[in-house]
Amino acid sequence: MNIKKLLAIAGLVLMPVTLQGCTSNSITPTETVKEFLDGYHDRDNTKIAANSTWKDYDATALELRDEDYMEDVDQQLQKKVYDMMLDFSHKEEKETIDEDKASVEVTLTMYDFSAVMDKGMKEAAKKADELSKKSDVDDKEIQKQILTVLFDNMAKASKDKTIHVTVDLVKEHGDWKVSDNNTALTDALLQNTQSIQNIAK
Repeated sequence: MNIKKLLAIAGLVLMPVTLQGCTSNSITPTETVKEFLDGYHDRDNTKIAANSTWKDYDATALELRDEDYMEDVDQQLQKKVYDMMLDFSHKEEKETIDEDKASVEVTLTMYDFSAVMDKGMKEAAKKADELSKKSDVDDKEIQKQILTVLFDNMAKASKDKTIHVTVDLVKEHGDWKVSDNNTALTDALLQNTQSIQNIAK
């Protein structure tokens, strides 16, 4: 058998392997959303970029810097509460595909700060009233104790708040990507941080 025939046979044998290697490795919309939300939770820019069109998003912007801490409250307590505010679990449910667009219904489970915030505000007001009657306690000490009461209460929040959102996806170069036009999703993921921003004001 001559060399040309050997090469031709080899080509036929290898063709299925070559074609298989050229097929799309695109994962489903549901799998894409799962990977994206895992990346968002872990603040993993690489995973976020690989599964979305959020090209300018930088997960490190959510990291607490030294200048972000309030000087009157224990830093470990602040970090614990902040991480709780960003924490969530997710369950992907119904998937809908319409040509090059898709959507996945997702249930997010987060910490619920509403009850503990109400309780904390009442305790803080009571503490402020008590301390204001003491002549040896200055305003800075009062503020410190009020904030500590608030953060102590927030650290007791339960992870039992559920939010239902629909995540929209688009196809990019044959692969499903979470669209950067997902206002309901971003609002849901960041809604708890508003609580700490209100305290900081």
